[in-house]
Amino acid sequence: KIKRFFNHEKHRSDYPAVKVGRLAVNKKYQGSDIGSDILNFIKSMFVHRNRTGCVFVTVDALREALPFYLKNSFKCLDRQQLNLDTLTVQLYYNLNELD
Repeated sequence: KIKRFFNHEKHRSDYPAVKVGRLAVNKKYQGSDIGSDILNFIKSMFVHRNRTGCVFVTVDALREALPFYLKNSFKCLDRQQLNLDTLTVQLYYNLNELD
């Protein structure tokens, strides 16, 4: 699904990405946008100080966290996952959207 963001001659079987794992905010601070601030910092870091070549930020989001990631402009890697009975859904953010 990610291949559509690259020219045909640049299609690969893998893409440089950073995976966010186990992002959480203490219940006391939920709703205060700290989680969004953390994601924005990560996105900015990989755009402005990127020494890794990462083009995407990915996450295996727990279903109950889906609204949070969608609010932060993440997209489903495969929309069919939304219909499956899985614990997590694979999401991505294209860092080229920040340029």
